[in-house]
Amino acid sequence: MTAVLGQLASGQGTEEILADYPYLTHEDILAALAFAAEATRERELPLLTA
Repeated sequence: MTAVLGQLASGQGTEEILADYPYLTHEDILAALAFAAEATRERELPLLTA
């Protein structure tokens, strides 16, 4: 997954990535992006007071 994200970040298109990894699908690339978005989303955490 990190390889796919790195290739996207460097400007490669999905067709180029699919050529490099023929066992992947377009949906796999979208899933990698969705995972990255979720992993980097800001979360609000409740503050605990003493």
